[in-house]
Amino acid sequence: MRKIICRTTLIGVGILVNFLMAQPEPTINHEIDRLSTHLDLSEEQQVEILLILENHQQEMNRIRELNREDVQAQKNAAREQQELLDKQIKHVLTPEQFHRYQAFHSDHRFSKRTRELQRILQLSETQAEKIDEIMRTTRDNLEQLRDKPGGDQHQIHEEMRKLMEEQDQKIEALLDDDQKNQYQQLKKEYRERMRREGPPGGGRPW
Repeated sequence: MRKIICRTTLIGVGILVNFLMAQPEPTINHEIDRLSTHLDLSEEQQVEILLILENHQQEMNRIRELNREDVQAQKNAAREQQELLDKQIKHVLTPEQFHRYQAFHSDHRFSKRTRELQRILQLSETQAEKIDEIMRTTRDNLEQLRDKPGGDQHQIHEEMRKLMEEQDQKIEALLDDDQKNQYQQLKKEYRERMRREGPPGGGRPW
C-alpha cells in the first residue's frame, strides 16, 4: 500500500511538472493574427512585424541555449530582448496603435494559470504580478531538475514535490484569508478529482 501511495504521489508530481513546463508559446503567425485584429495592421506593417518577431524568436532561443545553467541570467537577457522588441514594434506602429499595443501587452503579460487564479480568487494586479513571478520561477527550477543528467529519480521527484509545496506556501502568503481558503479548496478539489478520475491529461491548472 505504501508503494502504491508513493507511486501515485510521484505520478501526481510528474503531471504537475509536465503541465508547468508544457505551456505552448503562441506561434508567430498566431501572434500576427492577434496583433492584426487588435491593432488594425496594414499588410506592410504585418510583414515588418513578422520579420521582427522571427528575429526575436531566434534570439530568445539563443538566450535559452547560452544560459541553460543560469536562470537569472536568462531572465535578465530575456527582459532586455523584450524591451528591444517593444522598441522595434513601436517604430513600425503609429502612436495610437502603439498605445493599443501596450494595453494589449499588459492584458496578456500574465500566464494562463495566473489569469485563471486572478479570475477565481479576485486577485489584485499586485498579487497577480507576484504570483506570476513565483510560478515562473518554479517552472524554471523544475525544468533545471528535469534536465539534470543522471541522479536518483525518486530524489528528483521529491525535490520537485518540495518545489511545488514552496510555491503554494509563497502564493498563500500573498492571499487574504478568504482567498487562501478558496485556493486551498481548489487544491483539495483537484486532488479528489485525480483520485476519482485518474491523472488528467492537462495537469493541475494553476
